[in-house]
Amino acid sequence: MTDAAYREETNKAEIETHSKCQDYLIIRAGFVFVRAKRLLSLTLD
Repeated sequence: MTDAAYREETNKAEIETHSKCQDYLIIRAGFVFVRAKRLLSLTLD
């Protein structure tokens, strides 16, 4: 495997990992948001 090909492969892997990480963060933020909203509605009632 040439240097360029190797670099491209690692780049692809890094991008995939990054987007997975971003999805995970977005999902987590969503959960936190829902939980916060539920807590707020409980305290407001």
